[in-house]
Amino acid sequence: MRFIFTFLLIIWLCPINNSYATDSSNYNFVIENNVIKSNGNIVGRIEFNKEEVKQENLKANKHLVKIYDSESHLVAVYNVRSSNRKVKKNMSAIFEASLNTIKDNVTHTGSNFLDFNQKEKNENAIPQMEKVINYLCDRNYL
Repeated sequence: MRFIFTFLLIIWLCPINNSYATDSSNYNFVIENNVIKSNGNIVGRIEFNKEEVKQENLKANKHLVKIYDSESHLVAVYNVRSSNRKVKKNMSAIFEASLNTIKDNVTHTGSNFLDFNQKEKNENAIPQMEKVINYLCDRNYL
C-alpha cells in the first residue's frame, strides 16, 4: 500500500511535459501575381484552379494549388474545400484539406497545419495559404 501511495505521489508531483512541437515562426510572406515573396526575395510561385462543388448540401469552393520553389520545381499540391459563403458560428469554414509534398511523396492532413474554424477575411482568397507556406518552410520544403 505504501508503494502505491508513494508511486502516485511521485507521479502527481513530477511535472509532466504535455506540450507538442509547434512551429511559431512566421516568415512574413506576400503573394503577388501568383509569386511568393519574403523580404523582397522570390521564394516560389503558385498556380491554382478554383471550382464550385457541392459539399454537405452546400455550395463549396474547391481549390487545387500547385506550389513551386524559386527554381520552378514542383514542391507540393494543396487541395482544400471550403465554404463559399459566410459560415455560421458553429460551422467550419474548411471542410477538408490536404497537402501532398512531392519530395517525399507524403500526404499531410489539414489538421497538421490549418485552423478549420478560422474565418477568412477575403472570401475569394485561397483559404489559409499563408499557413501552408509557413508549414512548408518550417519543414524545409521551400
